[in-house]
Formats: sequence, C-alpha cells, structure tokens
Amino acid sequence: MVSKYFTVKTNHPCFREELNNKLNVLKDKKVVLYGAGESLQGLLKEFSNFKNLNVVAIADRKFQEEGTFEGFKSIPPEKILEQDFDVVLITLEYTIPIVNYLMNELNLHDYQIEKVFNDDIKDERDSIIALEHYNFKKNLEQITKKLKGKSAILYGAGVFLEVINKYYDIARLNIIAVSDKKYKNHEEGETFLGYKVCSPEEILDIKPDYVFIATKYYIDIVESLYYGLLKNTKIKIKPLMKKPFLDIVKEIWNS
Repeated sequence: MVSKYFTVKTNHPCFREELNNKLNVLKDKKVVLYGAGESLQGLLKEFSNFKNLNVVAIADRKFQEEGTFEGFKSIPPEKILEQDFDVVLITLEYTIPIVNYLMNELNLHDYQIEKVFNDDIKDERDSIIALEHYNFKKNLEQITKKLKGKSAILYGAGVFLEVINKYYDIARLNIIAVSDKKYKNHEEGETFLGYKVCSPEEILDIKPDYVFIATKYYIDIVESLYYGLLKNTKIKIKPLMKKPFLDIVKEIWNS
C-alpha cells in the first residue's frame, strides 16, 4: 500500500508532467532503479512510461543476492558497479540518505543519479505527511462550507503555506490577504502566492471575518493574536490545520 504522501504527490499534474518528461529523456539510457518498495510498485502501476525504460536491474538493500523482482533483475546495491548502466534512478520517497549512500559508500560519483521524488518546496515531504496525518483535506472542506460568504486572512507566509497552496484547493476560500510579520514594511501591491500581503497591524484595518494560522505549529501565534493585536475584536482566529487536543497539549508543553 503506497503512502499518503505518494498519493498526494503523484496526483499533482506538475509532478506527472515532470516525471513523464524525465522518463522520456531516460528511455535511451541503461537504468538501474534503486528501491524495491511500495513506491516502485505504485510507480510501475501509475506511469506506463516506466515500461519504456531500459532497466538493467533493480537494486535494494533487501536483496542479498541476484534474483528477480517485478519481472526485472534484482541485485544488492553492492553489485551496481558490476552492471552496464548509465544512470541510477531512485524511486524511494526519502532520497537524501540514499544519495549520500550511493555517492559516499558505493562511490558512484562518476555516474548520473536521478530522483523520482524531489522536494520542490523546502520540507515539502514533511509538510504533506503532517497535513495528511491531520486529515487536512477533510478539514479544509468543512472550513470552506462554514466560511461561505465570509472573508479570511491567512497568517504565516512560509513554506508550509506554499505546500498547502500547491497541493490542496484553497481557492474556494475567500482569502483577501496573507499576513506575516515580515510584511511590516511591504511594498505596495506586493503579493505572496498570488494574494496581496499585509502586516499583522493591517489586519485591524482590513477587518476579515477570520484569520487562519497557516503554520505547522500555531499555539503561540494564536495566543499572541488573541490576547494581543486582535483582542476585543470580532475577528475569529483559527488554525488552518486542525490538530486533536492531545497534540495541542504536546505542542504547548514543548513550546
């Protein structure tokens, strides 16, 4: 069973286009696939272009000796250099330790190493995993229905919001601005992800119905706004990613 990260990532049109383009480029090369897990099985099922690759072997640490896997020759990683190949294509989701292993322990410095999964946004994988863990898509649907006709400002112009904007449909929210402390002296007409920006102080002038905290950890921000800047206003402050009570307690304890 593939991970929720795999599902979110591979369903995105940009990912599908980029991967298909990469597979087309690699079709004339001799390829070693690294990683014989559920991700590879999901990729073989979802992307027919994998069948056009000249796969000379699949390498994985779980292979102790040469054999077969999914109809391909399977080998332990230590035998990669014994193969006649041009490129290693990593099919695993978390690639940093694999690249280090291939470069530093297997000495593949002179070979082309490609990855199926890349973090297009910093910490993208960790953010998607957190969002899926907390059923963000379902919560977003509930927020969208509740906010029909209401205006909202998103607070927190960081990479977490970038991931949300890229992989989840927030367009149906009536977002009138994105606020962040870094916009205290913003330029006129400045935008973030296509939304106009404002400083926290400007929220008072804009007067949205809701301010949604678009950060992974949000307790300190909620308290700061609730007891400070937005105190005695009718503006409602909510997290964009809702967490269960026990996880909130842990966040408070660790803050």
